[in-house]
Amino acid sequence: MKGFLYIVFAWFLSLHFAQAQGAVYTLKGGLSLGMQKWDNQLGRRNPLTSYHIIAAIEELPEDPRFTIFAQAGYHARGTSMRTTLFSTGGQRFDQDFAIRFNNLALSVGAKKKLNVMGNLTPYYLLGVRGEYTLKTNLAQFQQYNTCYGIYPYDKKEFIKKFNYGAIFGGGFEFPFTDLLGGLIEFTVNPDFSRQYEQPAITGIINTCGSVGNGPTSTPQRSITNLTFEISLGLRFLHKVEYID
Repeated sequence: MKGFLYIVFAWFLSLHFAQAQGAVYTLKGGLSLGMQKWDNQLGRRNPLTSYHIIAAIEELPEDPRFTIFAQAGYHARGTSMRTTLFSTGGQRFDQDFAIRFNNLALSVGAKKKLNVMGNLTPYYLLGVRGEYTLKTNLAQFQQYNTCYGIYPYDKKEFIKKFNYGAIFGGGFEFPFTDLLGGLIEFTVNPDFSRQYEQPAITGIINTCGSVGNGPTSTPQRSITNLTFEISLGLRFLHKVEYID
């Protein structure tokens, strides 16, 4: 929670600083590839394909090679999970489930722009993120936990609402006019905090007698997010001119 608040403070400070010197406003979005680190190997996890949308502001200094940015966006974090299930008649089948944490993210960082390549300006960026979880889809898996105990529980004491991490990557900017441009960007977004943390749960009443006799249990579990994102965007330049 404390790390998240530090990032929010830095975000508002960067926002004020950028607007005072002229700014570039950016709207971007694209595809996300979500992965998660679990502290056990239950189930077969695959990347989760989703989307994101981001609004950003970047300062417009006299020397544009190094700039500060702040951005806010909607992101789906999570994983895709393939699980072997059994019907009440004992028939075995595989089913894929998407585990989602829908988060609001605030990021602040710096961009370093490199030498222009024709109409393209390559750059790389590095920053920090703070995220708040708006909602999840964990409720739909609770019926299976009485049989298998392998899914996260939809309980507020286990879901960590506030998280923080890093953002780094790079891309290319290109102009359309003097005040309008575009970009293509690739970023890696690792979390430093846990999205989900749950102790071991025992004594769960088994509602699937064909799976086993007696109560079931769920092992201790913690989940950390890692997301890869590719974005396309539009850049709107707002220049501030001071007249003596």
